[in-house]
Amino acid sequence: MHSIFTVAQEDSVIVSKTPMNIGDSTSVSDSLTQIKRKNIFQSNFKDFITETKLSSYNLIKHELDYLDYKYSGDIVLHLPFASMNNFGYSGAPNEPNIFSNGYGNVTLSINSNSFNNVWNNSIDLNRIQTEDISTIEIIPITRSFLYGTYNNSSVINVITLDTLRSKPLSRIRYYQAPNDEGFIDAMFSARVLSRLVLGFRLTNISSTGELKNTNYGSWKANIKGVYKISDSLYGKVNYYYLKSEVGLNGGININSSSSPSTVDIYNQFAPVSFSDRYNKTTIYNVDASLYGYLFANNFFRIVFGQYYNSDKFNQNKSKEISDSTRITNENKYNLTFAKFTTEQNLGRLKLKLSTGYEFIQYNIEAIEYNKDQQNYYAWLFAQYDFLNNSIRPSVFSKLSRYNSQSNNGLGADIRFNFFNTFQFFIGYSNFEKPYSIAESETLPQVYLDKVQSFQNFFTTIEYKTIFFNASLSYFTSQSYNTPIPVFNNRDLTLSSTKIIFSKSENISNDGMNFSADIKLWRLAANINFNYYNLIKNSSSQSSSNYNFITGLYYIDTLYNSNLYLKTGFTFYLNSNTDLMYYDFQQLRSSGYYLENGNATPFSTYNISNNPYRLDFFLSGRIQKLATFFFVYENILGNDYFIVPYYPITSGGIRLGISWDFIN
Repeated sequence: MHSIFTVAQEDSVIVSKTPMNIGDSTSVSDSLTQIKRKNIFQSNFKDFITETKLSSYNLIKHELDYLDYKYSGDIVLHLPFASMNNFGYSGAPNEPNIFSNGYGNVTLSINSNSFNNVWNNSIDLNRIQTEDISTIEIIPITRSFLYGTYNNSSVINVITLDTLRSKPLSRIRYYQAPNDEGFIDAMFSARVLSRLVLGFRLTNISSTGELKNTNYGSWKANIKGVYKISDSLYGKVNYYYLKSEVGLNGGININSSSSPSTVDIYNQFAPVSFSDRYNKTTIYNVDASLYGYLFANNFFRIVFGQYYNSDKFNQNKSKEISDSTRITNENKYNLTFAKFTTEQNLGRLKLKLSTGYEFIQYNIEAIEYNKDQQNYYAWLFAQYDFLNNSIRPSVFSKLSRYNSQSNNGLGADIRFNFFNTFQFFIGYSNFEKPYSIAESETLPQVYLDKVQSFQNFFTTIEYKTIFFNASLSYFTSQSYNTPIPVFNNRDLTLSSTKIIFSKSENISNDGMNFSADIKLWRLAANINFNYYNLIKNSSSQSSSNYNFITGLYYIDTLYNSNLYLKTGFTFYLNSNTDLMYYDFQQLRSSGYYLENGNATPFSTYNISNNPYRLDFFLSGRIQKLATFFFVYENILGNDYFIVPYYPITSGGIRLGISWDFIN
């Protein structure tokens, strides 16, 4: 669901041999000598793996400026094969489902560096500075295993706004929403020396929440500096800080009533499962990179970094009640890593090589794990262009070692581009996936001796014109020896209750997506429809079988082209999901508990649920500098839950503005 008009992330620009403006998007010319070369500042952050040119699978900053979102999870929903198990309040660790994969099989990549929690292999989209996104995309399921050491089947890839201008630039985004929710994001960048650009971004959000124990607050800060060593060599240092706290109420406590009704569930006084359960997160990430051209047609990048993550998970910490319900766990780790990536252009043949090494120190109180770990990987990617890029076949292979588990992968795909209007892409991959720390600590050895593997197939066809874009996609995924999560105790209020993995099974899954953008006169419409068919076994849950987003908008340019206006309605529809309870330390879900060695389903209640929502949206861009937006969420006042039993907020007005100050 994108705007028809897009802007490329990287362009070929005229670059002079004289000192150029670092990261400036404008062309710099020299009257004596001009060289046609890619802007290597931008090349630093292009993706070395994808380059599939699937326009339906990415959104760029220009499109995000006219999109209704509060955090990055709202943006992901507008991409093919994406849905969210939504807990209904700001800051909640909502579970993204990509190609029907959830926690434990989704990678969040930021500038080609994994942003996953390295002990439970989970992601939290609240931890991204949304205003820093330049491009966000879904990677084809056949290439996803190339990212990081986990070999996950699904990847959300983010490229940040790192093209710092030579001119000073400031930007502020602010909004106010119901439940005392406030958000502000401020950034500033400037060239402080002839060869040095510095920038910082600060983000704060807070909310009291509608239900008990749904409060949320976070601070995020990012500082970066880029130094031009020469016309073809750059260095960068990046620092990221996050501190947050979120209440985890466990959803509505259905067991508090013998016959729960709509009145009991959908109101701010509804009883919750946990009134004093919360998580505090602290993150310190720092990395330094050197990138550029040492030889003709050879681009390289070297990255060194250290990431620290601490999650303090507490339940009933300050209350005088039995120890059986008290939890005071700190789950933390230190990750030190190094990566080297190079790309060699040999005419029509393009070769890419990437290697990475990780050293991780764990102290995970949730599973009493206190060890060190070394991981490494290497992948090779080859691509050949026929008929002036009309036909582009690719092959790729990867070798990796994670927690003493050796894993291999192999894949191939081919892209056909017909007259820049039709594009067809088809691919296949077969790869092995390691068991995560959380899985390997509880999965019986008889299952650990088996190799976990995936066979993925993906194909899509795109049609693109000025007034109409559409894509139709299909995938299949067969996983073997996949760990099945269950709770080790039926009583979810006890401190001894957590997700364990009692066995592994084979799972088959397939799905299709249809997405389209239509523009006719001053009217614009978009559609994003996903459908999944999961062949379930006795103890696996499904995400929703389908989810659907469509919008109808009026778009116009007013006041002598000084105001770009977009206003209209967005409709969201989801199918009902299975009952799922969450272990918010391991960030895994299950609707089963272990009883006599068997996975037994929790009892459920048949409650009427109609998961649909209609929003009104208005945005205006004034002189390409300031954007104001007005949103009325859930204008029909529909009460529902996407994940039982977390009700969606009742809705209300969100009002905000973003403003660019160019000095």
